[in-house]
Amino acid sequence: MTPPSSPKLRRCDGRRLAVGVEVFLETERLRLRRFTMDDVDNVVALDSDPEVMRYISGGLPTPREEIETDFLPAWLSYYERFAGYGF
Repeated sequence: MTPPSSPKLRRCDGRRLAVGVEVFLETERLRLRRFTMDDVDNVVALDSDPEVMRYISGGLPTPREEIETDFLPAWLSYYERFAGYGF
């Protein structure tokens, strides 16, 4: 009996982005990697989308300054404090 097919996932061990960030997992539509401070614009765009924020903040965007000074630095500190931890 053949096991059911699974999504085509490629582990990208050791593969690095142009900015030097390790890619942990990549599919045709997704690249999973750690956040960097260079992601501010991406997080601001995501958190400015009312449909994304609908169930997080009732649709209210997160101010850019808060992302730059609170959220991203906190996420980056998790990488240093907890080996293997990430989101």
